[in-house]
Amino acid sequence: MPTSTPLPSSSVATDSATRPLRGSVKGILAALVLVVLALLFWQLIEQFHQTQERQRQRSLEYSIQLSDRMSLNMALKAQIAMNLLDEAQSSGDRLEQPTALASLRTALPALRSAARLNPTGDIVGDSAEASRDGEFLRQAMKKAQGHPYFYTGTEDVKQIYILIRQGGGVSGDYWALRMAPDALKDLASQPAQDFQHIWRLEQRKTQRVLLREPAPSNEADSGLSDTVLLQPLSNSDWQLRGLFDAYKARSELLAPLIGKCLIGLLLSILPLIALMSLRKRQRQMLQSRRRYRDIFEGAGVAICVMDMSGLQEQLEALQVRTDEDFELLLKSQPASLKRLLQQLRINELNEVALGLLEIEHSEQAWQPLIEGESRSRPGIGVQVIQAVLAGLPRLELEICLTRASGQDQHLWLVMRLPESRSDFDAVILSIGDITSRKQIELSLLDRESFWSDVVRTVPDHLYVQDVLSQRVIYSNHHFGYTLGYSKSELRAMGEFFWEILLHPDDARSYQDMRLRQRHHGHNELLQCVLRFRDRENNWRCFDVREQALAWDAENLVTRIIGIAKDITEQVASSQSLRDSEQRYRMLAESISDVIFSTDGQLAVNYVSPSVERALGYS
Repeated sequence: MPTSTPLPSSSVATDSATRPLRGSVKGILAALVLVVLALLFWQLIEQFHQTQERQRQRSLEYSIQLSDRMSLNMALKAQIAMNLLDEAQSSGDRLEQPTALASLRTALPALRSAARLNPTGDIVGDSAEASRDGEFLRQAMKKAQGHPYFYTGTEDVKQIYILIRQGGGVSGDYWALRMAPDALKDLASQPAQDFQHIWRLEQRKTQRVLLREPAPSNEADSGLSDTVLLQPLSNSDWQLRGLFDAYKARSELLAPLIGKCLIGLLLSILPLIALMSLRKRQRQMLQSRRRYRDIFEGAGVAICVMDMSGLQEQLEALQVRTDEDFELLLKSQPASLKRLLQQLRINELNEVALGLLEIEHSEQAWQPLIEGESRSRPGIGVQVIQAVLAGLPRLELEICLTRASGQDQHLWLVMRLPESRSDFDAVILSIGDITSRKQIELSLLDRESFWSDVVRTVPDHLYVQDVLSQRVIYSNHHFGYTLGYSKSELRAMGEFFWEILLHPDDARSYQDMRLRQRHHGHNELLQCVLRFRDRENNWRCFDVREQALAWDAENLVTRIIGIAKDITEQVASSQSLRDSEQRYRMLAESISDVIFSTDGQLAVNYVSPSVERALGYS
């Protein structure tokens, strides 16, 4: 026997126990979504800080790289200038000559003029006329002592000076190169970067800015930059300050962060919306289930929920597609019917069904309903399988069970078969107890059979006739067969054959009586004797009596009931008696003797006419 689900009461308890579990699972899912959302925001913020820190680190690395490059450029340009100046000096060229600085101007485009200084800083030779920076050069000379070269500049940053020691440094003389401020740009030249770095080239003591990064025209300095590197440049009184504008970096990263947060929030809201929608549908489903449960239990009708989802697969496995295949299967493999019936599982019964079937568990319903109690009282399993094979949308049938008291219980079962194969997991079977109605029906059938036998055994013809159509609705004996005619002969004469067989002398009087009866509303009893011709061309007499049987809403007779009794032999006997009486009367009247008769009280009831002659009367 297939396994069924527990009792409805236990299933209700199970449902009530699983509802908090489902609610807690959904709460956990919602909490997980919130945790994932918090982790996403935390990761975005952490990524924001990491990106900002990476940009700061890049600014630091760029400042170190720029400091090293500027130091190398300063040393390289000083070495080039020293070589060119020493070469010009060895060739005998003087600084005052225009051609003395030609090659040097090619190497240093920002060169304005050059001067030669003694160890005290005084100008020994100068390519510029009437220079006024003698005092500045003497101060710079003091700073340059001990350095192969030294870079410095004026306070207003209008002129840059490079002091280069001559030759091997034995004489202590220095070259002083006056250069335009554009020379600083050559020192700070860097390959193009994908990120705008901020730096300053400053005087070491006064921190006056000599050069700064080339900023785009549409960007303004926020003034909130932090120093990430302060690197003094060797052989100069300058320093490189590496800066990082955290406010600007945050401003640039804030828009992507907000966008990512919005996207993350949107992506997180979608599961929340889906979860809320799922929760709403779950509540609706629970409410619907509660309503259907109330209907299921309180409808007052025995309801059974069956699972037939495995029947189709089992039929396909056995290659059964039609009712003929099913009949062949039952003949060739009778044991396979058990496997098919096991696919008709009873999932649930309401309390009304349990009480109707007088069982305690739904498992007990499978045997009497599906398989059947015995061969003489089968269940509905075979009919259900045949209905599925035939594709019937509805199945109605009656079964008979044996109660615990031994009495018969008649049940009327109605099953609606779904159209979709996926809906076979929940098929509704309604059960109705028709035992009382069946008993009444059987009683009526017995009574009807009794009266039908009584009517059929009556030798007279009992018939019911419709008044309007004049058609005979019911007759216990066929009048045509009584007259000896065959079915083909009666069919040839038509439905109103009795009018053809009626004696012509009786037809007129019969029609007059019909009209008179119709005129009086069929309320009078019609009685007459009619003669009909039988198949032997003899006239048979019938005593016909008719009266009203049914009336309509207007109190008009719609049907009449009649009895036709064959009195042919009685009429013949009466006629024979009348003939005998006539003969005896004539015999008594022809003799002269007086004949009289008396009754039981000796009262004279007959005297022959001859008494008049015997007494002398004329």
